Amino acid sequence: MWSADPGIELLQRGPELVRATYESADYTRFVGQSRSFPGYPEAVGGPTRRSNADKEDFFTSAEPGEDEQIALTNFLHITGYAETATGIGATVCSYNLHTDPGVNLSVEGLNLAYRIELERIGEDGLPGIPDTDPARHDPRANRLPLWNVFDGWKITKLRYLRPTKGDEMPQGCIDWWLRQLPGFTQNASAVVVPPARIRTSHHAGGRAVSGVDRARDAGVGDVTARECRYSTSAHSRRRRRSSM
Repeated sequence: MWSADPGIELLQRGPELVRATYESADYTRFVGQSRSFPGYPEAVGGPTRRSNADKEDFFTSAEPGEDEQIALTNFLHITGYAETATGIGATVCSYNLHTDPGVNLSVEGLNLAYRIELERIGEDGLPGIPDTDPARHDPRANRLPLWNVFDGWKITKLRYLRPTKGDEMPQGCIDWWLRQLPGFTQNASAVVVPPARIRTSHHAGGRAVSGVDRARDAGVGDVTARECRYSTSAHSRRRRRSSM
């Protein structure tokens, strides 16, 4: 589920390219580059090495990864968006919720943020086809496009932000995580973390509880409601690499 800072229109061409870049990259981890969005291999420039400073190898790999597939809802937010006549840049913040009883690392310490930049190399291609009526689904609005969304553009940056290696976590991500997950707080390392571990005989029974469990036990109803609301409609996705 996508959202953006005020003033950013998700359906405009620039933010659409940011969304397409992230979704293509995420999909590539599971199916390989050639089976991702049409035009993505050409736009991203082929598989990269782990030492590449601008593009993650797991977002450009030719072969699928080995992550476990589970049903979840991925929440994504665009912040720090900027656009010129020749380029687009933005940061995508993320977390996910799922009903898997295992630990949800994406909310144990919220730090999933990605820098995306694109450069114009030609005339714009065809934009996406949004659903114009919330009560009806336009069958042309395919989740996976059938045309080259990246026509006229190349991806110049597609990297995971690593604060431990000097990357600064955008304030827009921190603010969004805190709004989305009431009860979570920002620690001294500028990481958004769940409430302190809570053990009760009714909820935890002496076991270690996950971030979402902690929020639920602390009375953070918004997290529980959102987890349940989308559990039946969540797309089948996979866990993120634990090395990230």
